[in-house]
Amino acid sequence: MIEIAGALFSAVGAVNTLRQAIKDLTSFEQSDLPVDAEFVGLAIGQGYLAGTESDYVWSNEDRVASRELKGTHETVLLVMEDKRKRMRIVRGRPEDLLVLMTKVKKDG
Repeated sequence: MIEIAGALFSAVGAVNTLRQAIKDLTSFEQSDLPVDAEFVGLAIGQGYLAGTESDYVWSNEDRVASRELKGTHETVLLVMEDKRKRMRIVRGRPEDLLVLMTKVKKDG
């Protein structure tokens, strides 16, 4: 019986740890970081983004979800752990917003 209780307490501890991790992941404030057309080249040159400019695309905001569901692209996010912020990198006017995405590389 003691072993079962120990396993039960371990399971409860694991569930609490998992719940805290999920809470931490979802507690980030989300916003947009507006940039200009030069941003990608400059960010790659200074090591903030990996790859080449051809690895990135500017996507119309209304196509972002479809591209992610297809698995062809992922939204580029700037994550600031210390400030608990996640920011999409965007450019353009609010009514015609472009979102920075990276192409997903297929294995094989």
